Amino acid sequence: MGNTEAENDLYATDIQIAELNALTANLSVIRWKKMLGFYVDKRKEPYSVYTINYNELDNAEEEEI
Repeated sequence: MGNTEAENDLYATDIQIAELNALTANLSVIRWKKMLGFYVDKRKEPYSVYTINYNELDNAEEEEI
């Protein structure tokens, strides 16, 4: 594969990792089931962020109004 082909290939610079795609899908299903009431959601966090470098899942707290 030459340099010109690599520049036009999205996967050469922006790879997707199957494990992270699977984790995202699983977290999305869990969040959806919380919204439906299938799982208890005491914290009602608006989003979660997984950090690869630290292997951490950070859940934001719902903001007080």
